[in-house]
Amino acid sequence: MSGEPDPPADHCCAAGTGVYRRSGGRGRLAACEKALFGSAESVAAGVSYAGAQITRLTAFGDAAVANKNLTYELLTLRRAIERDRYGLMAQVLMARDQCTPAQCAAFGP
Repeated sequence: MSGEPDPPADHCCAAGTGVYRRSGGRGRLAACEKALFGSAESVAAGVSYAGAQITRLTAFGDAAVANKNLTYELLTLRRAIERDRYGLMAQVLMARDQCTPAQCAAFGP
């Protein structure tokens, strides 16, 4: 690697949920992946963070209503959830909310 220090854990957790910013290139991304998937505890923390992000998004209510009041914060949160680089959001939706590819009550009928 380039000799840069590992990014902080909160940055890595954000990377696992799609909020990763391309500030450090492949080396930084590899370090984040190593930190995120390095232990069962860090994966659990990433899944927990993903669940909290989904809960924040669904708190805004119906997508049509949320789209009318779209703020920068809501747009950023929505994009992070949509990216789901490592499948953490999908895992939460499947396990916690019993979503399937065809239907997900968390995001509408």
